[in-house]
Amino acid sequence: MIGLAREHPFARALVNSGRLSVANPYPGSPTVTNSGHSVQNVPLTLQDGSHSTLVALAQRLGTVFIGILYAPTRADEVAGYAWLEASGRPFRFLVCGPGGIGDPDGKLKEALGAEPGSFALIRPDLYLAGCIPDARPAHAEAMLKRALCQLPTAG
Repeated sequence: MIGLAREHPFARALVNSGRLSVANPYPGSPTVTNSGHSVQNVPLTLQDGSHSTLVALAQRLGTVFIGILYAPTRADEVAGYAWLEASGRPFRFLVCGPGGIGDPDGKLKEALGAEPGSFALIRPDLYLAGCIPDARPAHAEAMLKRALCQLPTAG
């Protein structure tokens, strides 16, 4: 159809390049906690107020896992997660809420399956590795280790 559209204007209206492929879900993967769907085109607002998408943000951050603490509910929560970013793993930590990225339309919340206090982990290929409601830093670390296939060592 695309080849036909190049030569014949009537066929151009029949081509929807945004639907030529659908991202595969990975719900049964051993590295996925409770999700496995693509979240790349989710709109969000950056810290400076500009509008963006998760894929554009990921391109700026590089090839890393992205952890998002959605609307923190406890004052000490953020510091507990921030140490994961300094752990030497390919990981960046973000907060969705005041002082962090924004979710003005609720699309990020919907895509992540998040509620206030949830922690979501997004793989470098922009698939959701999982979202844990009312999470704690230890839960986030366990999910990251699972996604990285880092099994506990015997010892």
